[in-house]
Amino acid sequence: MKNRLLPLLFVLGGFSAYSQVGIGKLDPSPSAQLEVFATDKGMLIPRVKLTSSTDATTIGKGNVESLLVFNTNAISDIKPGYYYWFDNKWNRILISGESSGAAGSVTYNPTTNVFSYTDAAGNTQLVDISKMIKANETLTTLENKGEGVYVYTNEKGDAVTINVVGDVVANASTIFNNAEVTNFI
Repeated sequence: MKNRLLPLLFVLGGFSAYSQVGIGKLDPSPSAQLEVFATDKGMLIPRVKLTSSTDATTIGKGNVESLLVFNTNAISDIKPGYYYWFDNKWNRILISGESSGAAGSVTYNPTTNVFSYTDAAGNTQLVDISKMIKANETLTTLENKGEGVYVYTNEKGDAVTINVVGDVVANASTIFNNAEVTNFI
């Protein structure tokens, strides 16, 4: 009878067990599924030889989103380093100073109003927005000449005189018959 109760006790005892696992630590944090503790050792991520960024055969049980490996192979479109599986491909975790090989990157300095563009080859171009605007802006003016007369000068330098008083007098009936104007007055 004792032999039959022992397995039952182990099974029932498992229901009250903690779900957190601690390696090198007796009381893992309740917010972590796995906590690794050491003061003089690191954690070794599985090392594999991927064959491409879409390699679906190296991992025996299939690639699962967020799976992390260290690739030791330099072949095809991959090189050694940390990779994670996401969106049906292996994505390399870049290290500081390493270019992603993408089309380029753009940064902006709001103090100097300068954009810097770095292409995939590492070449940097600076773009000063203030200078670019000044070089391409067009100048238009509207001058008050007094007594309801204004002079508008366009980008080409053509001047157009606007006689506000004369326009109001000439179009008084149209203005006062406009419902929006009479509602406003």
